[in-house]
Amino acid sequence: MMQSLLEKVMQREKIYIFPNGFGFLYLSVIVVMILVGATYNNNLIFLLGFFLFSVFVSSMVQTHSNINDVKVEVTHIEDSFEGEQAKVSILFRNESSRTKQTLRVIPRTKSLRAEVPGKLDILKKKDTARSYFYLTQGARGLHSIKDLTLYTVYPMGLFYSWKYLKVDCLLYTSP
Repeated sequence: MMQSLLEKVMQREKIYIFPNGFGFLYLSVIVVMILVGATYNNNLIFLLGFFLFSVFVSSMVQTHSNINDVKVEVTHIEDSFEGEQAKVSILFRNESSRTKQTLRVIPRTKSLRAEVPGKLDILKKKDTARSYFYLTQGARGLHSIKDLTLYTVYPMGLFYSWKYLKVDCLLYTSP
């Protein structure tokens, strides 16, 4: 029992989470509120400060769980001419029993850049959905897409959560 639980934890994908600019601003306002409450010995300001901090922590947990158990596959890449955009079809698969919202995918390749990330606004429980993003490549030839980044800022935009996905695809650009 304990061995299988440990194996499950070790096989999990790493999910990274960090407060964005708005999250740091929100946290600094909370710190100022708690300091003001301590200075003036005001329990209502303390109550409001600690309540807003609990909202901050619960937003962190929700942002992390929004990206957990989501798998992404690249299903089709259209070949393109030099200077044009190539359409990349991706498939989102939700393996959890919770609805996921506001998911984005971008490539982590320096030679290719996505003008608009692959977006998915709602992914229902135990469901799959398809989305697209367009890549702009600088030169002709074969381009390799090895890594994608799946990220979200849902529910309040206080945290930026992401995970790296391993894919192995080739994009051919004609002259």
